[in-house]
Amino acid sequence: MHWINWYSAMSFNALLNRKGHFWEQRYTCHGFPNSDKERALNTIRYIHANPKAAGMKEGFFYDFSNYGTYEQLTTDGITQWHPAFFELGPSLSECADRYNSNYQDLISFPNQ
Repeated sequence: MHWINWYSAMSFNALLNRKGHFWEQRYTCHGFPNSDKERALNTIRYIHANPKAAGMKEGFFYDFSNYGTYEQLTTDGITQWHPAFFELGPSLSECADRYNSNYQDLISFPNQ
């Protein structure tokens, strides 16, 4: 894929008599406002569920995952809970229960 992108960029730049990045918008990243709590939680859920969805892992608990910090209220010394997590309930245990309940529909991802 890298070679195709490089070759097509070189060819199109030569054809259009131009220089510089041809595919510059392909790998961009746009942040979202800190006030968008729903998007923050969806992003965290996506990060936690992605290895399972990709068929790389059986469950949500594996090395280098901080899912346990959110689901079981454990501490890894690095992770800080997002403010949106605290808005899921009045207590930490209720926040964790509600966060975990959102994963029940993700438990049976088909292998792709």
